[in-house]
Amino acid sequence: MDALNLVQQINRRHFLGRAGLGLGAMALGSLAAKPRAAEHFPAKAKRVIYLFQSGAPSQMDLFDPKPALRKSAASTCPTQSAWVSALPR
Repeated sequence: MDALNLVQQINRRHFLGRAGLGLGAMALGSLAAKPRAAEHFPAKAKRVIYLFQSGAPSQMDLFDPKPALRKSAASTCPTQSAWVSALPR
C-alpha cells in the first residue's frame, strides 16, 4: 500500500480516534510511572456516614403550576424587537 492510498483511506474520524487513543495511552503511562505519595498524617475518622440516594422526585412532584400562563395562552408571541429591547444592557 503506497502512502497516497493510505492518506486517502484515513478520514477525520479515524485520525481523531487514533490521536485520542495515543494521548490517552501517554497520559495513563505517565500516571502509572509516578510513585504513590505517602500519607502526611494518620487517619482520625472512626465512623463513616454513607448516603446512597438513587433517583429523584417524580416529575409530578416537581410540577410548578403557572396560572398566569393561561391568560397569555391565546395571545401571539412578541416580536423579536420587543425581546431585544427588554434585554438588560
